[in-house]
This record gives sequence, C-alpha cells and structure tokens, in this order.
Amino acid sequence: MLLPNEQRLRALFANALDAILIVNDDREYVDANPAACELLGVSRNIQHSSDIITVVDADGTVRYESPTVERVLGYRPEEQVGKHAFDFVHPEDLEQIRKTFIEALAKPGPTQRAEVRCRHADGSWRYLEAHGNNLLEDPATRGS
Repeated sequence: MLLPNEQRLRALFANALDAILIVNDDREYVDANPAACELLGVSRNIQHSSDIITVVDADGTVRYESPTVERVLGYRPEEQVGKHAFDFVHPEDLEQIRKTFIEALAKPGPTQRAEVRCRHADGSWRYLEAHGNNLLEDPATRGS
C-alpha cells in the first residue's frame, strides 16, 4: 500500500503536462510520464523491451533511442539522439539500407525486414535484424 505522499507524487507524475523522465544512476530511462512519451513519440511499454527501438525523422535523424541500445551496441541513448541513423551502418550495407528506408518513406505501415551491420561503440560490427514501421502519418508518433 502506498503512503499518502507517494500517492500524490504518482498522481502528479502521471498527470503532469510537462515531460518527466526518470533516469537511474547509469543514465538509463526507468520511466516516463505520458507527456514525455507523447513528446518522444513512444509508448511507455517500449522502455523495457529487449529490442532496440529507434524513432527517426523522415531524413533519418534519431529522435528517440531505447535504453537497450547501450546493452547491444554500447551507446547511451542520449548519445544517439540528433545523430543520423545511417552513421552507424557498415559501408557495405549502406546502399541497401538507404534503398529500404526510401521505400519505407513511400508508404505508411510496416516495411520489409533488413539485415544490417551496425558499429558497436568499441568499433566492432554487430549483425542486427531491422524491422521498420513508417509512422510519419501518425500524429501520436510523427516518426518512422
């Protein structure tokens, strides 16, 4: 059972109009209130996913990176925001992933699966399976 002060704080957190992110000592997102999720264009349940979830603009600029990116690729999520998603793609995979991205921009909804090598923070390459979903037309997300 929550104490009265805890109940008030939780109500303030959930109903705040300003975006609030709770971050742990390792700078990982622990929780986000609905206003923060709306601002970032993410769902509250994706923060604890085992998959890397990236929201990008139509030009490929990262708007949101899930905390899982640190475990898989060694980057803190906030390091990725504002960078171009293709900056971390292996040069031999770049042409195909750009083509897939351009095709995804042409129509809303899920896109084809793509295998791509992405650079780890230590300089090595990791094979990832990417699944896109064009949500540029979705007013809640405004990202791909």
